[in-house]
Amino acid sequence: MSYQVSNKQSSDTPARRFVVGLVVVVLVAIGVARLVSYLTDEPYIVSLIRQAATSPLDSTARASLKELGSKAVEPLIAALSKDNGWKVREFAVEQLGQLNDARAIGPLVEVMNNDALSEVRTKAVRALKNIGGEAVVEPLIAALRAHSDHAVRRTAAWKLGELGDLRAVVPLMDALQKDRNERVRASAALSLGQIDYKPANKLLIAALTNETSVEIRINAAKALGKKDNGLAVAPLIQALEDSNLNVRAFAASSLGHIGDNRGIEPLIETLRDDVWFVRHMVVGALGSFKDRRSVEPLMRLLEHEDNEDVRDAAISALKQMGHNPPGENK
Repeated sequence: MSYQVSNKQSSDTPARRFVVGLVVVVLVAIGVARLVSYLTDEPYIVSLIRQAATSPLDSTARASLKELGSKAVEPLIAALSKDNGWKVREFAVEQLGQLNDARAIGPLVEVMNNDALSEVRTKAVRALKNIGGEAVVEPLIAALRAHSDHAVRRTAAWKLGELGDLRAVVPLMDALQKDRNERVRASAALSLGQIDYKPANKLLIAALTNETSVEIRINAAKALGKKDNGLAVAPLIQALEDSNLNVRAFAASSLGHIGDNRGIEPLIETLRDDVWFVRHMVVGALGSFKDRRSVEPLMRLLEHEDNEDVRDAAISALKQMGHNPPGENK
């Protein structure tokens, strides 16, 4: 049998290859468009939310939601419904707080006010603070003033301090004086130290001096250290003798932050405190003054101090003042 080579031109011409390539591109584009449409379809996103919420170790579902970004906002809002389990609601709250989309503010306020679980309500407060902006301040103030859940009031007080809006000052002052829950009052005290409003100093001083609650006295001491106000110096010096070690420690720290020289001698006296943590905070405060009066007392401290943290802080403070303790390399 013999074979002959045909003289006909091959059908695989450049024009044919172009047409075939174009068809392939179109088909791929259609497929990708359908895939994207599917992946951004609300039922699919809702299933992702449920999977991520109920299977915390499923990193794929969480990563997919993160990639969707703002496209996930509406499905996440829908997931806040009381018809969903608490894990789904809690997860949706957390994700909305991370997305920082203003569309979520109203639904999160609803959750903060009405969700059945305290943990979900308090996470809604945190999410609102993360979104931030003027629109979240009034709902948080309303929660601080009147919410029946003390955990929500406490978290609202805390987050209002972080937001630093002056509208929160009077509600925080009211909460410090009048709230029936000690931990809410303590959070209010701490938050007042984060907002620059000097009339609040008198309330904080009264709290430091007169409160029976240790937590409130501690937070008042911390808050006063963030105020550049000489009125706080005398009460903080008095607080160096408080019965609670943390009040003494944070009073010392605040005296260092304020930087008024009236605090130096009382701090030197407090180097004798029986508790190493208090001594550690006192040494740090003295170091911030960089006053020569502290040099000899700190040198003496090193002669008998057994706690390594206190010793290290004293060596650091002395070096800040230009003094090298014996045995230390320059």
